[in-house]
Amino acid sequence: MNNMIEITKEKEMNSSTRVEGILVQTNASKQWYGITIFQAARNPWMGRIGICSTTGKMDLSIGSEFFQKRYASKPTFEEVKVELLAVLNGAETTIENISY
Repeated sequence: MNNMIEITKEKEMNSSTRVEGILVQTNASKQWYGITIFQAARNPWMGRIGICSTTGKMDLSIGSEFFQKRYASKPTFEEVKVELLAVLNGAETTIENISY
């Protein structure tokens, strides 16, 4: 029997900033995860995953991220979703900080 965690729901995240995002929910729980892709000033592209509400409200404070990784070029949501599923299925998480 396969007990792998999979994404079961996905919807667009509404943002008042230039951050692009989607919300995903898994078959393991009713928890929603926000996946955002952004490029902070003087930084490479970043993919970030955080626990959020059904409306997309995320805690954006430093240290609240579930996953955060630097990318040489703009990642796709599919790339970051693969990372989320890997972590939820037991892989070690990556947290790379933004340079200020």
